[in-house]
Amino acid sequence: MGTDMYNQWTLEVLGPAAGPGTEIGVRHLPGLPETPFVPETDVWRDEFFQAVVAAERDGFDVVATACTSDPLVREAKRLVGIPVTGPFEALSHTAPATGPWTG
Repeated sequence: MGTDMYNQWTLEVLGPAAGPGTEIGVRHLPGLPETPFVPETDVWRDEFFQAVVAAERDGFDVVATACTSDPLVREAKRLVGIPVTGPFEALSHTAPATGPWTG
């Protein structure tokens, strides 16, 4: 959220999965509490929505949050014409293909 402590790690994890010619950009929401824990969404809702809109404006093809619970992802999808996703949403789509059941 308000820290860049995971930016380099995120690049190291995502880099090998990127296709040829794919550029990965990592951003965080400046001006928020510097903590790895997610504050209440009321604290950062506006900044997150502005960042999603800015990502589309800046030419990003997708916005993927790094927060496992995907806060505000559903709402952000309505603001832009590019995909917005998070880890839990991705898991819910891929988990059924990796085993006999989910749950």
